[in-house]
Amino acid sequence: MQLPDARRTGDEGRTQIADRYHVHEELGRGGMACVYRATDLATGNEVALKQAVLPVHPEQRATLIALFEREFHTLAQLSHPRVIAVYDYGMDAGATPFYTMELLDGGDLRDRAPLPWASACRLLFDVCSSLALMHSRRLLHRDVSPRNIRCTRAGDAKLIDFGAMTPMTAGGAALVGTPAFTPPEAVHRLALDARTDLFGLGATLYYALTHQLAYSARNFNDVQSVWNIKPLPPSARVPGIPAELDNLVMALVSLDPALRPQSAFEVMQRLAAVAGLPSSECEGVSRSYLATPALVAREQTLAELREGLTRALAGRGGGIIVRAPSGLGRSRILDACSLEAKTLGATVLRAAAGGRDEPFAVALALTTHLLESLPPDAFAHAIVTDAAVPLRTARECLGYFLALRAEPAKLQQAITRFMLELSRAHPLALMVDDLQRSGFIDSLYKKP
Repeated sequence: MQLPDARRTGDEGRTQIADRYHVHEELGRGGMACVYRATDLATGNEVALKQAVLPVHPEQRATLIALFEREFHTLAQLSHPRVIAVYDYGMDAGATPFYTMELLDGGDLRDRAPLPWASACRLLFDVCSSLALMHSRRLLHRDVSPRNIRCTRAGDAKLIDFGAMTPMTAGGAALVGTPAFTPPEAVHRLALDARTDLFGLGATLYYALTHQLAYSARNFNDVQSVWNIKPLPPSARVPGIPAELDNLVMALVSLDPALRPQSAFEVMQRLAAVAGLPSSECEGVSRSYLATPALVAREQTLAELREGLTRALAGRGGGIIVRAPSGLGRSRILDACSLEAKTLGATVLRAAAGGRDEPFAVALALTTHLLESLPPDAFAHAIVTDAAVPLRTARECLGYFLALRAEPAKLQQAITRFMLELSRAHPLALMVDDLQRSGFIDSLYKKP
């Protein structure tokens, strides 16, 4: 197979893709990316490799790369048995980003529809489980549709393609998604919440049951006219579907969000009751909630953090200190803030101040994290030594910083210059847990 231009290799040097992965065939192509079947040469495992398709215009390229990075990092945080797992992130020789993920070769719901109603309930129960986790993080998928639900060989369903993901919003979000599965509030740029994804879920369940669309819109210009035609209940197209399932589907595809179920958890319980499914989830699902648990009674704190992050990403950077006694959830708030920063497009750098007594230990830890997080060409010219020699690799940069530990003033200046210069192209969010152990907090409040 001949690879796309950005992926070709030759005697002059090989791309990261060719060094680590052998690409077999293209599995699918969308507006933002291509997905290939590949073999990880280090492990021998088959994976799916997703690579961005970059536009020519530099600003558009930068925007798409940032969205692609955000998608990967957020998926890495959403460790859930019913969300596709991601592995490695990298850049090829043409500076095109890619990441690898688990290979799901059981087909998508477009291939499998129509399904027996009990099977459809079981698969959409799986999808609801992943949506419930996302919604607890105040994230929306925004493109729940048959092509974005793939099955494993064992017959489980997993949600894929998180390129349209966004935080829940009061309105004004860009219009994305698949027209026949997009609700009116998204088309009209109104407030988006969990019920936005539930509309797509209901339209997907309708398709899985009947192999027909509830609203047969081919593009967003068609949606207003097709919304004027109320869909038939699934049982009118496929006899034998229980009335309770009919009622659930029709509520989910209601054009009025107030008439839909209010949460993915509610839909799960109703699907379980209709199809006789276990209402409790597996241990892996429970662990995924504990990994980044939802915060209770912290809405105001999170809102202030979100506002600060938004200002910083608009070019008005600053600092926020979260003060609370031990055991009241400082680290959990930092976790939530980290995820929020990633979904806003920032590169998140984290370190813990506890147990670090040497000078500039936290700063060096953050710098090391940064060097590990960005592609090599991102910092090739970000720092220049006193001898005006560019540092072109992460190893050279880190070696330069470590050599300055005996000269604190120079080290502080070098790290500050390095961070500021990189932040012009890559928004950075620096997060330090247990900052009080570094002595920094005491210095702020020390009387002169």
